[in-house]
Amino acid sequence: MFTEIAGLLLCCVPVAGVVLLVVFVRRRRDQRLAGEWQRLLDVHARLAGEAAIALVDHVDQHAEGGAKAVIRWHATDRQQDAWFEGRHPPPGSAWLVRSPGERNPGTFAIHPGDVIDFAPAGAVAAARRQRRRAAEKPRDGR
Repeated sequence: MFTEIAGLLLCCVPVAGVVLLVVFVRRRRDQRLAGEWQRLLDVHARLAGEAAIALVDHVDQHAEGGAKAVIRWHATDRQQDAWFEGRHPPPGSAWLVRSPGERNPGTFAIHPGDVIDFAPAGAVAAARRQRRRAAEKPRDGR
């Protein structure tokens, strides 16, 4: 009986250790990515209307000179086609670009000089997870 329990412990302890390590690494990564998203929001706030945040939903086409993607404007949640000249943005990334103003309403062209800053793919989702964890945390310190 004792050897069966010992064998079971020898099997389960390493598995539990790996699971805890994965959770720890993911939370650290989420903290870093959420910080990138917050930094982008801070820069956006300092620019006071001179820039807009475009979230890359998916990339339709890659070409030598850039990529065509579907973006969603953070302020309005409106989708729009966009051409990223000289760049290949990953889905899930966020781009702070000079305000669209009165540009072509069909396809928004993002030239290299229009990009002010960006947050890597996963930053927005990581910030959501961080907020959810903070909201689920008990308030009485337990």
